[in-house]
Amino acid sequence: MNTYTEEELISTLDELPFWSAPFGFELLNQIQIKKNLQVLDIGCGLGFPIIQLAQMLGKSSMCFGIDPSELSIKRAEFKIKGQGIENVQILNAVAEQMPFENDTFDLIISNNGLNNVNNFEAALKEIKRVAKRGCQLVFSMNTNQTFSKFYFYLKETLKEFDFEDWIELVNQHIEEKRPSVEKISNLVNSYGFHIQNITFKEFHYKYSDGTSFLDSFFIKFAFISSWLKILPETKAIEILKEVENKLNLFALNDSELKMEVPFIVLNAVN
Repeated sequence: MNTYTEEELISTLDELPFWSAPFGFELLNQIQIKKNLQVLDIGCGLGFPIIQLAQMLGKSSMCFGIDPSELSIKRAEFKIKGQGIENVQILNAVAEQMPFENDTFDLIISNNGLNNVNNFEAALKEIKRVAKRGCQLVFSMNTNQTFSKFYFYLKETLKEFDFEDWIELVNQHIEEKRPSVEKISNLVNSYGFHIQNITFKEFHYKYSDGTSFLDSFFIKFAFISSWLKILPETKAIEILKEVENKLNLFALNDSELKMEVPFIVLNAVN
């Protein structure tokens, strides 16, 4: 029996960002639900979907999550304790160097986390090491067509500002964060996982205009700083402002601004 107040208990339910939900729901649909599994979630963040999955699997299974952010782990642990879930443990670790023995896990998942590791190949090598024979690997990631309208206008604006050479930095940024499906598939196969299926999905972020898009909390939290790093420092704010103006004009003509987020869920077996 915990001693949380009603206010604290309610706060443990407020856990699912709009960004995470579409990826995570499709990922959970791909998992083979069984008893007696050892499970790993790479880049578990604030606890979705590993907290939900632990309850789906039941107490015969043990679930582990790893994340490099101590603050995220603290929040996830607060929710786990508040909801009385006993078969989840969250650890501060990175995918490239995991604190687990060889051949530990029956199921490894990552909800839009593997595309944010520092070294995808090193992470796959570690996944292979800790995966049992027959381990199911399921992960989601958004593709290189994410926010294509934004990147179209960004490149157009760079040309107008006579910074055409910087377009290659934008392309490199997209490739590093969102490698092609073909590249991801080849890497997964190269580490001995056999791909069962790749599911293609898409959802949309809808805004009244470019200003509301760029002012929204998640865009500022997760994207703006990385965009500023790939723009000429002395003109970065001015360039983003011009992109905002172009998006506003698009929204005015189209009645809304719809930013597409295409993604995949890859399901493989070791």
